[in-house]
Amino acid sequence: MNEIFKSLRNNLAKSYIFYIPDKLYNVFQRTPIKDLVSYEATNRVAYVDRNGDTTTNEDLFKRLDIFAKYNIFEENVIILLEAQSKLDTDLFQYLLDKYWELLDSHTYITGLLFEHISNYIQNVPEPIKSLFDLQRDVFLTHHNKMRNTFTSLKSKYIGVDSKGAFMGKFEGLGSNHKTSDTISVQKSTISKTPKPKKPPLITDTEADAFLLESVFNIKVKNGSKGNEKLP
Repeated sequence: MNEIFKSLRNNLAKSYIFYIPDKLYNVFQRTPIKDLVSYEATNRVAYVDRNGDTTTNEDLFKRLDIFAKYNIFEENVIILLEAQSKLDTDLFQYLLDKYWELLDSHTYITGLLFEHISNYIQNVPEPIKSLFDLQRDVFLTHHNKMRNTFTSLKSKYIGVDSKGAFMGKFEGLGSNHKTSDTISVQKSTISKTPKPKKPPLITDTEADAFLLESVFNIKVKNGSKGNEKLP
């Protein structure tokens, strides 16, 4: 089951466009992972490609790869349906619930990233905005497909399982945001970041680490201050 989960989880984070709002920087400064993200890394658009490499060079952002996630997510549904027929009922429900936590979080976040990008990134080109819009739709479509396919998810909507400490960090992203240093999109490449090795759980103590590992693809070791920073 672990291999199934890894495959499902990794498909979510491939070909992924994102930015880290400076609003979250102050949150990180009050946690054990405060040294992992420099302020200069906030408010910059970055892209994780199919191989897990992260870049801020917009010429390397692949619209077709993001679009291909419609089909990749259909494959995730098929993988889960096959697992449902093979796994014990309780075991499958656990797998489904863990995948839903990730999907629900990604769907919520990709919507916020698209809606509020102009509050954090200065002079964003329209093609970049359209990539965030496409990504939002890809996740929303998959989110709806999952609810319509699996009975236990039919009554669940965005944010139902993903509020609390983790989602509370994104509350208030919007027109009231004020920032003293809005950073433009820059063309430079940043280093490859390894994927998390175990399924993340959204708990009060692991919420911040989960944000970096599973959403922004930045490896976190709790309590460590020697990990590589984003530039």
